[in-house]
Amino acid sequence: MLLNIRLRALESADAAKVTELASLTAQTAKHTQDLSELGLSCDELSVKASS
Repeated sequence: MLLNIRLRALESADAAKVTELASLTAQTAKHTQDLSELGLSCDELSVKASS
């Protein structure tokens, strides 16, 4: 019985970590895209400044 309780607790913790990982993966993708767009904007400003 105690093992079943521990197993359920571990499964619940695992599910929470999987959800957290999915969220962090999505955030990382968004930040990577934002950073790429910012880099492009900086490049455009550099071109305009040197013109």
